[in-house]
Amino acid sequence: MRKLIVPLIFMGMCVACSGGGETDASVASTEPVRLLPTSEPAPTPSTIPATPPESTTDITFSMAPTTNGLMPVLLDIYQSGAPCEDLRPVVILIHGGGFVGGDKAGGPWPDIAEDLVDRGYVGISINYRLQGDDPIPSEEFEPVLDGLMATSQGLLSSNTADLITTIVSAFEDATNALRW
Repeated sequence: MRKLIVPLIFMGMCVACSGGGETDASVASTEPVRLLPTSEPAPTPSTIPATPPESTTDITFSMAPTTNGLMPVLLDIYQSGAPCEDLRPVVILIHGGGFVGGDKAGGPWPDIAEDLVDRGYVGISINYRLQGDDPIPSEEFEPVLDGLMATSQGLLSSNTADLITTIVSAFEDATNALRW
Protein backbone atom coordinates (compact mmCIF):
# COMPACT_ATOMS: atom_id res chain seq x y z
CA MET A 1 0.00 0.00 0.00
CA ARG A 2 1.31 3.46 -0.88
CA LYS A 3 2.18 5.92 1.84
CA LEU A 4 -0.56 8.53 2.18
CA ILE A 5 0.83 12.05 1.81
CA VAL A 6 -1.45 14.89 2.84
CA PRO A 7 0.00 18.22 1.60
CA LEU A 8 -3.09 20.19 0.58
CA ILE A 9 -6.12 17.96 0.89
CA PHE A 10 -9.57 19.29 1.64
CA MET A 11 -11.75 16.71 3.34
CA GLY A 12 -15.18 17.57 4.53
CA MET A 13 -18.53 16.00 5.14
CA CYS A 14 -18.96 15.07 1.48
CA VAL A 15 -20.30 11.81 0.17
CA ALA A 16 -20.73 10.47 -3.33
CA CYS A 17 -21.85 7.48 -5.27
CA SER A 18 -21.79 7.48 -9.01
CA GLY A 19 -23.69 4.42 -9.90
CA GLY A 20 -24.61 0.82 -9.32
CA GLY A 21 -27.17 1.29 -6.58
CA GLU A 22 -30.32 3.30 -6.10
CA THR A 23 -30.07 6.51 -4.12
CA ASP A 24 -32.66 7.95 -1.80
CA ALA A 25 -33.96 11.30 -3.08
CA SER A 26 -33.62 12.75 0.42
CA VAL A 27 -29.90 11.94 0.41
CA ALA A 28 -28.84 12.86 -3.12
CA SER A 29 -30.40 15.10 -5.70
CA THR A 30 -30.06 14.94 -9.46
CA GLU A 31 -30.84 18.65 -9.69
CA PRO A 32 -27.90 20.66 -11.03
CA VAL A 33 -26.00 22.64 -8.44
CA ARG A 34 -26.43 26.41 -8.82
CA LEU A 35 -23.23 27.82 -10.18
CA LEU A 36 -22.05 31.38 -9.99
CA PRO A 37 -23.97 33.90 -12.11
CA THR A 38 -21.05 34.41 -14.50
CA SER A 39 -20.46 30.68 -14.96
CA GLU A 40 -22.12 28.54 -17.58
CA PRO A 41 -23.91 25.42 -16.32
CA ALA A 42 -21.55 22.51 -15.82
CA PRO A 43 -22.38 18.84 -16.06
CA THR A 44 -23.75 17.33 -12.86
CA PRO A 45 -22.31 14.23 -11.19
CA SER A 46 -25.35 12.31 -12.48
CA THR A 47 -23.80 12.45 -15.98
CA ILE A 48 -21.17 9.96 -14.85
CA PRO A 49 -21.93 6.42 -16.11
CA ALA A 50 -24.10 4.07 -13.98
CA THR A 51 -21.22 1.61 -13.66
CA PRO A 52 -18.48 3.93 -12.44
CA PRO A 53 -15.10 3.60 -14.11
CA GLU A 54 -11.99 3.46 -11.96
CA SER A 55 -11.08 6.93 -13.12
CA THR A 56 -12.73 9.71 -15.09
CA THR A 57 -10.47 12.56 -16.16
CA ASP A 58 -10.87 16.08 -17.46
CA ILE A 59 -14.46 16.69 -16.38
CA THR A 60 -15.47 20.34 -16.79
CA PHE A 61 -17.03 21.43 -13.50
CA SER A 62 -17.12 25.16 -14.22
CA MET A 63 -16.66 27.75 -16.94
CA ALA A 64 -14.68 30.48 -15.19
CA PRO A 65 -14.10 34.11 -16.23
CA THR A 66 -10.71 35.35 -17.41
CA THR A 67 -9.68 38.48 -19.29
CA ASN A 68 -9.88 36.37 -22.49
CA GLY A 69 -13.40 35.03 -21.83
CA LEU A 70 -14.62 31.91 -20.08
CA MET A 71 -12.27 28.96 -19.61
CA PRO A 72 -13.13 25.40 -18.60
CA VAL A 73 -11.96 24.34 -15.15
CA LEU A 74 -11.37 20.59 -14.91
CA LEU A 75 -11.33 17.81 -12.33
CA ASP A 76 -10.49 14.12 -12.23
CA ILE A 77 -12.54 11.56 -10.28
CA TYR A 78 -10.85 8.48 -8.83
CA GLN A 79 -13.04 5.61 -7.63
CA SER A 80 -12.98 1.84 -7.34
CA GLY A 81 -15.34 1.04 -10.21
CA ALA A 82 -17.34 -1.23 -7.88
CA PRO A 83 -21.13 -0.87 -7.88
CA CYS A 84 -22.19 1.67 -5.33
CA GLU A 85 -24.16 0.11 -2.50
CA ASP A 86 -23.80 3.08 -0.12
CA LEU A 87 -22.61 6.65 -0.35
CA ARG A 88 -18.83 6.96 -0.08
CA PRO A 89 -16.81 9.74 1.57
CA VAL A 90 -15.14 12.17 -0.83
CA VAL A 91 -11.73 13.81 -0.52
CA ILE A 92 -11.06 16.85 -2.70
CA LEU A 93 -7.37 17.23 -3.56
CA ILE A 94 -6.06 20.70 -4.44
CA HIS A 95 -2.54 20.89 -5.88
CA GLY A 96 0.03 23.44 -4.78
CA GLY A 97 2.18 25.66 -6.96
CA GLY A 98 1.98 29.17 -5.56
CA PHE A 99 -0.98 30.01 -7.86
CA VAL A 100 1.40 30.13 -10.83
CA GLY A 101 1.81 26.42 -11.65
CA GLY A 102 0.76 22.89 -10.83
CA ASP A 103 -1.84 20.51 -12.16
CA LYS A 104 -4.43 18.09 -10.79
CA ALA A 105 -2.73 15.13 -12.50
CA GLY A 106 0.88 16.10 -11.73
CA GLY A 107 3.21 15.15 -8.94
CA PRO A 108 1.87 12.81 -6.26
CA TRP A 109 -1.85 13.52 -6.83
CA PRO A 110 -2.80 10.41 -8.86
CA ASP A 111 -1.00 8.17 -6.33
CA ILE A 112 -2.65 9.93 -3.40
CA ALA A 113 -6.06 9.60 -5.07
CA GLU A 114 -5.50 5.89 -5.77
CA ASP A 115 -4.48 5.36 -2.14
CA LEU A 116 -7.71 7.04 -1.05
CA VAL A 117 -9.68 4.72 -3.37
CA ASP A 118 -7.92 1.72 -1.76
CA ARG A 119 -9.22 3.00 1.59
CA GLY A 120 -12.84 3.27 0.38
CA TYR A 121 -12.97 6.96 -0.56
CA VAL A 122 -13.76 8.75 -3.79
CA GLY A 123 -10.89 11.09 -4.72
CA ILE A 124 -11.51 14.27 -6.69
CA SER A 125 -8.44 16.17 -7.87
CA ILE A 126 -9.16 19.67 -9.16
CA ASN A 127 -7.49 22.34 -11.22
CA TYR A 128 -8.08 26.04 -10.66
CA ARG A 129 -7.24 29.22 -12.54
CA LEU A 130 -3.60 30.22 -12.28
CA GLN A 131 -1.99 33.66 -12.52
CA GLY A 132 -1.06 33.10 -16.18
CA ASP A 133 -4.75 32.52 -17.01
CA ASP A 134 -5.50 36.18 -16.12
CA PRO A 135 -8.48 35.16 -13.95
CA ILE A 136 -11.31 37.47 -12.96
CA PRO A 137 -13.34 36.63 -9.84
CA SER A 138 -17.08 36.54 -10.41
CA GLU A 139 -19.41 39.10 -8.85
CA GLU A 140 -20.15 36.72 -5.97
CA PHE A 141 -16.48 36.74 -4.94
CA GLU A 142 -15.86 40.48 -5.38
CA PRO A 143 -16.37 41.13 -1.62
CA VAL A 144 -13.57 38.63 -0.89
CA LEU A 145 -11.34 40.37 -3.43
CA ASP A 146 -12.21 43.82 -2.05
CA GLY A 147 -11.49 42.69 1.52
CA LEU A 148 -8.10 41.27 0.65
CA MET A 149 -7.18 44.33 -1.41
CA ALA A 150 -8.19 46.63 1.48
CA THR A 151 -6.14 44.54 3.93
CA SER A 152 -3.12 44.86 1.63
CA GLN A 153 -3.31 48.67 1.33
CA GLY A 154 0.18 50.13 1.28
CA LEU A 155 1.68 46.79 0.26
CA LEU A 156 0.12 46.64 -3.18
CA SER A 157 2.19 46.51 -6.30
CA SER A 158 0.62 45.48 -9.59
CA ASN A 159 2.10 42.00 -9.10
CA THR A 160 0.62 41.72 -5.59
CA ALA A 161 -2.81 42.83 -6.85
CA ASP A 162 -2.63 40.26 -9.66
CA LEU A 163 -1.68 37.54 -7.18
CA ILE A 164 -4.55 38.46 -4.83
CA THR A 165 -6.96 38.35 -7.79
CA THR A 166 -5.60 34.91 -8.69
CA ILE A 167 -5.92 33.63 -5.11
CA VAL A 168 -9.55 34.76 -4.91
CA SER A 169 -10.25 33.14 -8.30
CA ALA A 170 -8.66 29.87 -7.11
CA PHE A 171 -10.82 30.01 -3.98
CA GLU A 172 -13.87 30.52 -6.22
CA ASP A 173 -12.89 27.52 -8.38
CA ALA A 174 -12.45 25.28 -5.31
CA THR A 175 -15.85 26.46 -4.06
CA ASN A 176 -17.42 25.60 -7.43
CA ALA A 177 -15.81 22.15 -7.37
CA LEU A 178 -17.35 21.55 -3.95
CA ARG A 179 -20.73 22.81 -5.17
CA TRP A 180 -20.51 20.53 -8.22
